[in-house]
Amino acid sequence: MTAKRRSFSSSLQTRLAGRILIHARERGYQPGAWLSENALAQTFGVSRTPVRGALAVLSKRGLLNVVPRRGYVLKRAIRDQDLELYSDLASEDDKLVQRMAADRFSDTLPDNVTETELMRRYDVARGALARVLNGLVLDNVIERRSGQGWRFLPAVDASKLHEDSYRFRLLIEPACVLEPTFRLDKARAQRLREIHVDLLSDGLEKLSNSRFFELNAEFHEFVASCSRNRFLEQAVIHQNRLRRFFSYIAQFPPERMRVSCSEHVAILDRLLAGEREHAATLLWRHLLGASRVKPRFQ
Repeated sequence: MTAKRRSFSSSLQTRLAGRILIHARERGYQPGAWLSENALAQTFGVSRTPVRGALAVLSKRGLLNVVPRRGYVLKRAIRDQDLELYSDLASEDDKLVQRMAADRFSDTLPDNVTETELMRRYDVARGALARVLNGLVLDNVIERRSGQGWRFLPAVDASKLHEDSYRFRLLIEPACVLEPTFRLDKARAQRLREIHVDLLSDGLEKLSNSRFFELNAEFHEFVASCSRNRFLEQAVIHQNRLRRFFSYIAQFPPERMRVSCSEHVAILDRLLAGEREHAATLLWRHLLGASRVKPRFQ
């Protein structure tokens, strides 16, 4: 294997390792939780090989245990300091993605690009660019061309994406709540509720646009995961991946953040009370209202 190939594989594993940790913490995984290679590969849209490598990295860090014939299980609860290793990486990556998103929105970044062109345009090292491109592949924003270069997927159109996404979500997400297999993870629902209530109390003014998007995505993916229907859950995850790229340059009005958080709390309250039909109705109204608020892009 060449040094270039090893470097790309290493960056892929590093990024995946960080995303797996975030994924596990957001879903409230407890010590002993099994991390399935197949499930993670499906979640992040990659093959099992890089997932296996990322899990091995986390095992070496002492975060996972290897159980014969079962695979990797979480050794202990994930702490903030466990994610610090990836914070600088994420910060620099986010800045680059933000610039690329702005250029795509302004139509100055073409559909087809090469790594050399991107390195020159953004004055970035190949390793850092490889991390970002791999992340955009995971988010279904870009794909490697069958030769040299990369191609942005046609679905990435901010204004059209907003409208089409909400029309699709209005059909899918309330159906998640009404699935016969729906089972609410009450502990995680309560944790999400507490986060929202704290933000409504005194934290919204400190909430960045990107953090608001991630909190919003976490709420909707959580509800979808409780459906226990993998196709519905994956549909919601896929929507959030498509929307995430432009969330880097989206500006959400503070009042929209407050309304959204309040509506999330109301939906969680109905779910915790076992009133699924009422919750599904509130979720449909929540999505309809959000669809009418067009985000501004900087």
